[in-house]
Amino acid sequence: MNFEKIAPYLEEPLVLIGFVVFLFLSFCRYLVKQGIFPQLEQQGAVSILRLILSYGFIIGLVIIGLGFGLKYNELSQDEQRRAVSLILSELEANKYVVSELGKNTATLSNASMTISGILRDQRFKILSGLFPENNYIENVDSESLPNLYNEKMEWLENSGLLKDPEEVRKYHEICAAISRTVDRTNTTLISLADLKGTRYVLHDSAWKANLDIVRKLKIIDVSELAQLYAKMGELRTIYDRVANIVPEYNANIRSFCSTDLPERSELSAALALERITFALIASYQERVNSLEVEISKSISKLENV
Repeated sequence: MNFEKIAPYLEEPLVLIGFVVFLFLSFCRYLVKQGIFPQLEQQGAVSILRLILSYGFIIGLVIIGLGFGLKYNELSQDEQRRAVSLILSELEANKYVVSELGKNTATLSNASMTISGILRDQRFKILSGLFPENNYIENVDSESLPNLYNEKMEWLENSGLLKDPEEVRKYHEICAAISRTVDRTNTTLISLADLKGTRYVLHDSAWKANLDIVRKLKIIDVSELAQLYAKMGELRTIYDRVANIVPEYNANIRSFCSTDLPERSELSAALALERITFALIASYQERVNSLEVEISKSISKLENV
């Protein structure tokens, strides 16, 4: 028997009272059995005395049991409150990390939108003609997009713009500007990534360690919290792809701009990666916003436990 586990129960008054009654009556029964008390003349009196001692013995045990029960309930509630407090702190920390991931994604999105905006500037006819608005707009006809680069290269060849010295000059100048922008922002964008998984960490240790205790709380939906933690894990995993694809997109555009004149293969790669990049960013930002709301709701529920 581990005394350390029993010790907290001995602080409960009912346990102490029951224990004292139990010891006193046990001692009295011992004295009666040993014949230390004078023999009573009336047999009925002896029976009554023994009955009192027997029931008193049982009452003592009941009082001890009740005391243990009340103390166990009290300790269990304390344990539950500590578990809820730990999970609550973990969720609050995770909410901050999710918020940071959202801010980083906004920065990544702005960087890619800056490049995309330059490509579609109507002052530069060659680039704006090759990079149409509908390339990354949602709900467009996806079947026509894979062949978009062929259509645009045919348009460019038939447009006569490649024979216009002024338009070719502007094409070269804006491509050089895009390359400088990519080089200037590349370090910042790479710094937002966390490939080693040490900067933006979403913890679940408190949740896993206290799962058995949380299951006892009827006010908390365990399956709902489990799904929430699963979503946080998925969000963190996808972030690595988001943080990598924007520098990849910028590098792809830089590669497109490094040629003297637009090339079919470079345009194909640029348009395809652009569609993937903007679709991923939009989807991820939506998930971040939704998850922040879910975490806030769970925090609110835990605070009311």
